[in-house]
Order: sequence, then structure tokens, then C-alpha cells
Amino acid sequence: MHEDLSEEGETASKTRIARLMAVNGLQDWPRKTRRGQRGKPGLPAPGIRNHLERDFMALEPETKWVTDIIELQTDKGKRFLCVVIELFSKLVIGWSMHHRQERQMVIRTVEMAVWQRQGGWSVILHSDITMLGPGAPG
Repeated sequence: MHEDLSEEGETASKTRIARLMAVNGLQDWPRKTRRGQRGKPGLPAPGIRNHLERDFMALEPETKWVTDIIELQTDKGKRFLCVVIELFSKLVIGWSMHHRQERQMVIRTVEMAVWQRQGGWSVILHSDITMLGPGAPG
């Protein structure tokens, strides 16, 4: 609140703003902090090759899928949403949500995508999700 008021040209101490908010039954929502990359990016596991090579353009259907997890704030608390997107159509073809990041959530998501797109094709599934290694939670 103090930052918002300062940006609008108002001058008041943080203590005064907190007191006035408390008297009026108002509560400030904390701003999201930006988290930068900590340390050096991890190296890929030995024997793992990047088949996509940052080429996220699909020239034909069912050749490239991508998956990722996003953290969401809901009325019921923090949730994690995992999705699989087919890059040619840009459609979400698999998804799963859970209150914890866990391996099973990712597996359910990929299984849904495979079930949705039953066929005899070969597809590249790209993921930056690193929690699937040994000792990962879930």
C-alpha cells in the first residue's frame, strides 16, 4: 500500500498507513517478489539429448508437445497446474492439478495427453521440469 501511495505522489510513513488501514479493517496484499535464477543453471543428466533444440514451431500435427507446471493462488490455497500443449494446434491436450508438485501429477498429465491423441505416431515431449530425477518429492 505504501508503495502504491508513493507512486501516486502521496506522502505518509509506513506506520501511519498501517495504523489507518487497521482502523478501517483493511489488509494489504503482499506484492509478488521476483525470483531470479539462483546460481548456475543445472546441467542436463548424462545421456539426455535436447531433441527440440529450442525450435517450438511445429509444421505438422502430433510431432511436438511441451509440458510445464505453474503455481496458482486460489481461494483454497496454493495449487500446481501441469499441462501438455500440442505445438501445432496450440491446444492443451492434457492437464492435472494438485496441492503439491509431485511426479504422479506429471504422469497423469502425460497419460491424459496420450489418451486424448490416440494414434500410431512418434512425438517429441519437451519439458523443463527437473523434479523427476532421483530423490524428487512425490
